[in-house]
Amino acid sequence: MAHQYFVSPEWLEANLDNEQVRVVDATIFFDLDHDEMLRTGKEQYENVHIPGAVEANLFDLSDSEAKLPFTAAKQKDFVTKLEEMGISNDTHVVIYDSGPQVGVNYSASIWAARLAWQMLYAGLEKVSILEGGLDRWLAENRVTSKEIIRYSKGHLQVEPKDQYYASKEDVMKAIQDDTTNLIDALSPEQFRGEIAPYGEDKAGHIPTSVNVFYGSMSDSETGELISKNNLALKFLESDALSPDIDIIIYCGFGVGASWIFMILKSLGKQNVAVYDGSMDEWTQDSNCPIEKSKIDLDF
Repeated sequence: MAHQYFVSPEWLEANLDNEQVRVVDATIFFDLDHDEMLRTGKEQYENVHIPGAVEANLFDLSDSEAKLPFTAAKQKDFVTKLEEMGISNDTHVVIYDSGPQVGVNYSASIWAARLAWQMLYAGLEKVSILEGGLDRWLAENRVTSKEIIRYSKGHLQVEPKDQYYASKEDVMKAIQDDTTNLIDALSPEQFRGEIAPYGEDKAGHIPTSVNVFYGSMSDSETGELISKNNLALKFLESDALSPDIDIIIYCGFGVGASWIFMILKSLGKQNVAVYDGSMDEWTQDSNCPIEKSKIDLDF
């Protein structure tokens, strides 16, 4: 049976006592109205989490020397921190979070996906996201805990899968390459340049990219993914499901893009990568082109 990149609450609840399953809480609160716009879910985790879950601080699991937030950590450092969570090669890791951003009207486990992408990029194989995240788990009145468990150190022997990672240079080449398509995972408004978080002169998207908004993949109420047929329709314009087309996904800082990456993996896509620096890096380089468009290709 093929690996499932998303698991249901029913599946996870039935496997909570499985010693080969490690549940990971990757919650980050992204709150534009809070003094600390980006903060960990540590306080929430200490009050309520899925039984047996360990907390994953995505700040600590990123490259501390990088200029951009949530830059993928160096392989050795990242693997060591996963081992400290009790993760080994035979561990099935199931990751969840508490939603993409405080106050939005859509659902997407982008923080769980970011960690999932990092793990797959590092070379792990058995990595899944809990469909609907903690919100769905709580809404369905499933068992929770305050107990914090310390696991014995795991042992990982993995090699990075470089094909899952894209650099600024890779994206620049893709603009001129008919066999590599770009997906912009940001909102249609930001894609078109109507919202300009990096400044009006940097509003818009990377040329040739197609907009597939990360917030359009799930039911906004339950967090359940829409049907596989409807997911596939989202990627028609980008030709993302063609085995002959390489895909590079970007967003603001590589988090929403990781959600699209995981969905494409669940649809069987092999040749897909995340542009780690995304628009945070792209907009800082005057040599990197940006264009605006009135065409919304997401539906």
